[in-house]
Amino acid sequence: MPARHLGHQLVLSREIVLTEEMDLHLVWGMKGIYIKPLPKFLLVEGFWAANLVALNTDTTKLGKLREELNACARGLLYSYCSLIAYESDFDIAKAHKLLPREITWSNWRKWVDEVLASCTYDTINPRFWYGELRLGRLNKIYRYEKGYILRGYSRLGAPSTYSELLRDNLGLLAATLGYVVIVLTAMQVGLATSHLGSSLAFQDVSWGFTVLSMVAPLVALFIILLFSIIVFLRNWLATLKFEQERFNSIGRNPRTG
Repeated sequence: MPARHLGHQLVLSREIVLTEEMDLHLVWGMKGIYIKPLPKFLLVEGFWAANLVALNTDTTKLGKLREELNACARGLLYSYCSLIAYESDFDIAKAHKLLPREITWSNWRKWVDEVLASCTYDTINPRFWYGELRLGRLNKIYRYEKGYILRGYSRLGAPSTYSELLRDNLGLLAATLGYVVIVLTAMQVGLATSHLGSSLAFQDVSWGFTVLSMVAPLVALFIILLFSIIVFLRNWLATLKFEQERFNSIGRNPRTG
């Protein structure tokens, strides 16, 4: 499904957030929808004719990489044909600096006609077969299907500090405990009645749930603390690795100066 035009994004109360990261283009979350500005060179006629119109026939590794980049460029242009469907969308794009300053609405309509005539689903990157992608669903896919349990697809939706990480997880635990308290209170009332108090099945369920309500929060708290420690150690090791690579690249030693 193509991306909905910029005017409709505002109708959905989504903030347009600029990003230079291609993998975040048309991904939306709580902060809004992320859109990569259209590079000026993609609208240069000579560059377009030399690199994007005709498919690359080079079968070498470098040629395949070049064609993959070209497919991404064609896909980016193709997505903008959906984002800017009306002149009001064009004004929104210019206001958010998504398009080069010198391009006009008439020039843009001409480019759209050329893009739609030369770009098909066979010539663009498969990412652009889809329009907008939800960040939360991408994170779930990357965590549970691809194995990126800690990171997911992007850290944008993740807590930025360890205190936020603990607060979010402990808040969920507190809400769960609130429900448990309600159930235990209801069971206590049920056991006080003659109908349920004499039921052996209900007594067994009440006994099991009572034991579970005492053990489960401790297990959940242990898991939350263990997860937080793993995240901390992972970030610490990544920082040490980056520090070593950084100082090696500049030829300096942070310990000796």
